Amino acid sequence: MIYLHSGGINMVGNKNINITPLTSGTYAGISIYQDRGNPSSDTLMGTTGNSTTGRLYFPSAYVTILGTPDSVASQLICDTLFIGGTGQLNINYNTAYDIQRHEAFLVQ
Repeated sequence: MIYLHSGGINMVGNKNINITPLTSGTYAGISIYQDRGNPSSDTLMGTTGNSTTGRLYFPSAYVTILGTPDSVASQLICDTLFIGGTGQLNINYNTAYDIQRHEAFLVQ
């Protein structure tokens, strides 16, 4: 697992990353975890490749996928997602890493 306390990921050009997530513990199923208080943006651009069987967790980040990257994950959690050019994002949902749904309530 890659943990980003500060800063983001900027993969540009001919770079590849293949991650297998942890199988047990608090972070089971997560491949990349960006701290909730870290709003740094993340970019996959050019001919990058990201192949993981786990979750990509960027809860406060702007994620950009441009060019010809082919990104694969079981879930993507981000604040904002922009996909442009011929970028691809393939989500191969895996119920083994299921997370509990959050519910919204109106409080007066």
